[in-house]
Amino acid sequence: MLTREQRKEAQAAFADVQQTLCRADLTSDERMTLEIHAARLAGLLLSDWFPVGWFRRTSAAVLGGFAVAGPFLGYPHALFLLVLMPAFSPRIVGEIGAFVSRAARAYIGDTRPDLPRQER
Repeated sequence: MLTREQRKEAQAAFADVQQTLCRADLTSDERMTLEIHAARLAGLLLSDWFPVGWFRRTSAAVLGGFAVAGPFLGYPHALFLLVLMPAFSPRIVGEIGAFVSRAARAYIGDTRPDLPRQER
């Protein structure tokens, strides 16, 4: 899990890389290197299992509390709220995004290779 300072540094670096990628004077090698760097930074930012920020953490805790307490209070359908819990996890959202991206590239016939996964 990233500390607050590490997260801020990674977000700033990601913003810088994204801004640099918008320039038109990059060579194809520079662009590829920056895209790989941006993808690794995005993976780092989306690596946490738990929500980032107090609002999201509180929302996830309240939702989970309602889902668990609901059946005891006479609301058995409250268990369906557990289906929404993965939407609060940056890691799960990132994995879904990566899957959708690979599926879309396969559908449209994009031949760019996937970036190598970085082991921890």
